[in-house]
Amino acid sequence: MRKFIWAAGALGLAAAFTATPVKACTTVVDGKKATTDGSTLVARNEDVGAWSKHFYVHQATSNGPTTYVSEDNGFKTSLPKTALRYTSTPDGEQVNGQWIFGENGINSENVAMSATESGTNNKKGLKADNLVKNGISEASMLDVILPYIHSAKEGVQRLGQIVGKQGSAENNGVIFSDKNEIWYMEIGSGHTWAAVRVPDNKYAVIPNQMVIGKLNLKYSKNYMASTNLVKKVKAWSQNKKIKLAM
Repeated sequence: MRKFIWAAGALGLAAAFTATPVKACTTVVDGKKATTDGSTLVARNEDVGAWSKHFYVHQATSNGPTTYVSEDNGFKTSLPKTALRYTSTPDGEQVNGQWIFGENGINSENVAMSATESGTNNKKGLKADNLVKNGISEASMLDVILPYIHSAKEGVQRLGQIVGKQGSAENNGVIFSDKNEIWYMEIGSGHTWAAVRVPDNKYAVIPNQMVIGKLNLKYSKNYMASTNLVKKVKAWSQNKKIKLAM
C-alpha cells in the first residue's frame, strides 16, 4: 500500500558541523514518482537551537474545545468540536497548560504537516499588507490545523481561510503531505498566501525564504492562492504593469 513518510527535523543540525550560529532552516519535498517505493517524502530541519523536544500524542475527541487562544501572542480562533488524533513535537515545556510550537505531526487520516519555515518580506510588501501582531503564527499553527484536515490540500485551504480572515503574524513556509500529494504553501504577508502542489515526479530543496514564483490560478488542481493576492502584488509593485499567470 502506498504511504507517505515524514522525516522529523534535526535539532541543532548546523551546530554539529560549525561553531558559528546560523539560520538555515531547510525543507525537502519528494513527489511519489520521485521516490523508489512510491511514497511521498517531506522533511524540514529546525535551526533555532538546542533544547528539550517532546513527542506528544493528542487524542481524538468529538467534544473538544471550540475556541483556541494562543499563550504565545493571543491569537484566537474558533475550532470544530470534532478533532482527529495527531502527534506533535513541541518545544520546551507547556505554557499555562498549553503546548506551543507543535512544529510537526501526523494525524489519524495519515496527513502530515510541518510548520514552519520562516520567511521574510520587504518594506513595500509590509506597507501593502502588514503582518498582524495577534494573527496566526508558528507557535499555534499545527494545533489549529492538523487535527481538522483529511488531506494535504484541505490543510492549505483551512490555513488559507484563517490567514485571509484573521491574518498572519509571520511570513512562513508550510508543508502538507498525504499518501498521494504534497502541497507547499507560503504566507507572504499579513493576509496573502500562495501554494503549489509538488509534481509527482519532482523533488525540491527549499531554503528559508519565499520561493514560489509563477502561479496559474486557472488550474486549482496544482495552484492555490488567497483571493486578494493579485491586488496586493499590484500594490507591492506600485501599480506598475506586471505579468501575472491567471
